Amino acid sequence: MKQYSDTLIIITGASSGLGKDAIRRLLTYLYKTYPENLAKPTIVGISRRKVTYEELKIAENDDNVRNIPLYFDEDTCNQNFYSFQCDLALPEKIEETFNEIDEKFNNKKITKSY
Repeated sequence: MKQYSDTLIIITGASSGLGKDAIRRLLTYLYKTYPENLAKPTIVGISRRKVTYEELKIAENDDNVRNIPLYFDEDTCNQNFYSFQCDLALPEKIEETFNEIDEKFNNKKITKSY
């Protein structure tokens, strides 16, 4: 299995719907399939408000997220998921948020295309 220690997976719309569903599924995949000693990719969620583990563990009454079993724990979430607040309708906030993400993850040269 390949190690992904330098990989960032950036998901927009992280606080609800498909974005939240994608994060839950990725965290479940990492928790169930990666051995503890193997480097995992980092999941970055971007939404209008920051998302917490408590919010991710609750499946909403939404066709996109209900009935998805929760197979990740708080430690997995805290080690592999980071939430950033950004209104994607504001171009200046997008640039600011990507700079913040870049700083947080040791300037891994994020390629911006929007």
